[in-house]
Amino acid sequence: MAAQPLHVMIETFAEQLKLLLDITHYLNELNRAVHFEFQNYHALLSAGVPVSVLERRAHDLRSALGQWNDTITSLRSTFYFLNFFSMAQLLKIVTLLDAMKAPEDVAPELHSMLIYVSTALQPQHALKIIQSWKEAVPATRNPTPAERLRRLGQALESEITRHSPATRVVGREIVGMGSHYVFDEGSRGFF
Repeated sequence: MAAQPLHVMIETFAEQLKLLLDITHYLNELNRAVHFEFQNYHALLSAGVPVSVLERRAHDLRSALGQWNDTITSLRSTFYFLNFFSMAQLLKIVTLLDAMKAPEDVAPELHSMLIYVSTALQPQHALKIIQSWKEAVPATRNPTPAERLRRLGQALESEITRHSPATRVVGREIVGMGSHYVFDEGSRGFF
């Protein structure tokens, strides 16, 4: 195999570097958008990886970011009570529910998060949400992040709908993390 001319090697290296920077950007954006699969993501690439592989990876990550943002927008529009939580809080709830061994283990912590939605919620409501989650997410299947978030939205809606939301003025840190609404006691909308 003949060696490539130096200028071709430099151009290839520069293109690889640009694509690696794009990949890093999309990975950071996916992490910042709290995409469940990109919170502890690590990847190693060899120095000789072809440009076409890097282009495909950058394209896939850009598509994943767009799909995730569309999914979040859609699910927040469909499931009202998801709007009470930042994406980081939703990840914490989903992770808590995924890791549970017994409902009684996670019910107190889940309840402590749910009272920010409605102070009328009692510990038994957290148990009902956990039961709804267990029924919707079979242990034998590995649902996608979008499916997990949809099922959380369904579980929250099934139990919390009967209770008036708490009065909530959302600060900049919550809005910046993905919750875009200001809530009023008893309201089912934003203003």
